[in-house]
Amino acid sequence: MQLDLYLEESTLELNMELDVSEFWHGSSMRHLELSIIARDLLTIPVSTITLDSAFSLGGKTILPTHNALKSNII
Repeated sequence: MQLDLYLEESTLELNMELDVSEFWHGSSMRHLELSIIARDLLTIPVSTITLDSAFSLGGKTILPTHNALKSNII
């Protein structure tokens, strides 16, 4: 299984600068399925908005005309 082979490989130094996408691109011949999974996960955009900021925007997006929900539910 590819995961077992990957886990048996030597680990990289944590302080080493590493381009993760380049690592998985280079490892695609050895670990095809794992590199596909990594590529799929690495392409998900990361949100830089904080949780508090996301919820504080709620008042700006919920208009008085959209008041089907009670305020305690919103």
